[in-house]
Amino acid sequence: MALIGAMAPELQAEFGFGDAELGMIAALYFVPAIVLGRYGGMLVDRLGPAVGLRATGAIVIACLLVAATAESFAMLLVGSFIGATSMALATPASNVVLVHHVPEKHRGLAFGLKQSAVPLAATLSGLALPLIALRAGWRWAFAVMIVFPLASLLLAPATPVEHRSVGEWPGVRLRPPRALLLLAGVGVFAAMAVGTLNPFLVRAGIEAGFSAGAAGVVLSVAAASLIVTRVAWGAVLDRTGADPLRVIFLLLAVGSLGYAMLAAGTMVPFAIGAIIAYAFGWAWPGVQFLAGLRLWPENPGEATGILQMGAFLGATIGPLVFGVLAERISFAAGYTASAVVAAVAAGLVALLIRDVRRTRAACVA
Repeated sequence: MALIGAMAPELQAEFGFGDAELGMIAALYFVPAIVLGRYGGMLVDRLGPAVGLRATGAIVIACLLVAATAESFAMLLVGSFIGATSMALATPASNVVLVHHVPEKHRGLAFGLKQSAVPLAATLSGLALPLIALRAGWRWAFAVMIVFPLASLLLAPATPVEHRSVGEWPGVRLRPPRALLLLAGVGVFAAMAVGTLNPFLVRAGIEAGFSAGAAGVVLSVAAASLIVTRVAWGAVLDRTGADPLRVIFLLLAVGSLGYAMLAAGTMVPFAIGAIIAYAFGWAWPGVQFLAGLRLWPENPGEATGILQMGAFLGATIGPLVFGVLAERISFAAGYTASAVVAAVAAGLVALLIRDVRRTRAACVA
């Protein structure tokens, strides 16, 4: 999806679609993952992560091939839909690998490193616009990116990690705890905001006064800052033992300020706001996974799937609403809405922190 967002000016020029349709692509990208998210996690818990990792690589290759050869807007939708199915397997599989191979005291950093793959993809996508698409054409940008899922397909572990299903653990919780479901609800609102970044940042940057190439660089720099903060916050959690929920609150609260700066619509505030929105407003997923797996450690794959369903639902709604606002009103209106939604997500985390504190106090009593 990051690549489609970065290539948006070229794709819109060739296929003649607007920002509302761009939002539709971004929204439909997550629909299969919403439907399949929990089941993908359950599959990984039972068959091991190797199945999920190999399937992910194959699916993404198919997605990029369809997109690179697309002759219509409809084919872009098909390619996006194909790629989306991989999301139901990729994150649960990688999380299960970390749970089984990384000690608890180092998992914050491990999750931060793993989640940095998402902004790394956005960074590479942003650079692909001036370096590949504007020189050789956008189709070559999609074709070149096939090397990454091909590498993951070849490097996936040959044998699955041993894992016992929840039924083999005596006395474990067969249903997800209430706090995990509430945390997934937070993800809905948080993802509504971040789901507007990759698809629209380049287009909004052009409206703010940047050239297409410069807007791609802004996307790359902002996404690169997210790589740093995701790893840094993971390390902080390991070293300090801080409550992941409090960290999520901080990230969402500061991130909402970044969206507000994007709404300013002028070059300097836009560039600064992009960095803040990425570096803080989108740094929460790894911390959320860490918090969620502590809430339901018995089934890490399924817990991941539940959290992803919430995030993907938000990532579906956000671009649709943003695309309509951008096309009918302005990008400023869209990013103002993103700032409000991020602030609401932060407020929900505050309520969740209070709920968890009360539950723990009741258990002690």
